[in-house]
Amino acid sequence: MQTPTKVILSHSIQLSGVKCRTTNKDEMNPSTARIGQLWGQFFQQSTQPIQSKIYSVYTNYESDHNGAYDIYVATPSSESNRNLTETIQIPQENDEEFLVFSGSGKMPETCINLWQSIWQYFDKHHVEYSRAFSLDFEEYDDKENVKIYIALKK
Repeated sequence: MQTPTKVILSHSIQLSGVKCRTTNKDEMNPSTARIGQLWGQFFQQSTQPIQSKIYSVYTNYESDHNGAYDIYVATPSSESNRNLTETIQIPQENDEEFLVFSGSGKMPETCINLWQSIWQYFDKHHVEYSRAFSLDFEEYDDKENVKIYIALKK
């Protein structure tokens, strides 16, 4: 894993897509996992070709990475269509600070491995930053590159 980069996002993007609520524990069990189905629903309901980045947004955390959270799969609202009815804005606050982790390779394996590296990174006792568990998101530029933005406590 590359060293993460700290960024401050000062502008927001309005997204439209689909959403569900899940836990990481549920996602480890194929019979209760929802995220794969959510991605399928996103592509099925999107009647227009996706021309820009795709985002997967994690928010409304119950506690930390062990609790329940909402997940959206979405594109910028300017490109979406009537069938993608769930909306969210990222970031939700001006000048929100994030650590950005990047990965490239076959999806979803690369993204899953990157999340595992993120959990390990923040489990270290000497980490300079703490997660806010407010809003995190994945940004897909194409089928093989992902950036994961982790919101930081101020």
